Amino acid sequence: MRFKPADLLQDSNVPLLLLPQNNRVEFTSDAKKQLDVWRSQDRIDLVEAAGEALSECMNAYSPYSKCPSGAAIVTHEGGIYSGGYIESAAYNPSMVPLQTAIVDAVIDGMPSYSTLKAALLVELKHGAVQHSKSMGVNVNQIAPDAEFKVLHVEWSV
Repeated sequence: MRFKPADLLQDSNVPLLLLPQNNRVEFTSDAKKQLDVWRSQDRIDLVEAAGEALSECMNAYSPYSKCPSGAAIVTHEGGIYSGGYIESAAYNPSMVPLQTAIVDAVIDGMPSYSTLKAALLVELKHGAVQHSKSMGVNVNQIAPDAEFKVLHVEWSV
């Protein structure tokens, strides 16, 4: 028998994938300090990427794990592409934030992974689902010279 999200979710008010999500997260104090450092270094590309990744995290679809996350990638040409976690009821076909950010970049015409300058992940510091290790490995494989940064969020009050 097939199953669907309603079979796993006890709360029937959870919005489905294509409906607006409302993950109330905000940067941790350490993440805010890192953003200030990047501003002082004129790393506006990373600051903008962090904003995009945070927005994706806030809109990520993670009703099962309650671990929203978002990613942004920056190209040498100055393009910033982002994507959020899209969780599946079956877990293994879930799309991780790096995948959705790459889809955004490819749709916009990013010619090659070699144009990747930096990749940034925004996720819960102690979430049950963590993407930082696998994303770091993937970024290193597709663009060995690219920077990889992680900023943490926490649930806002």
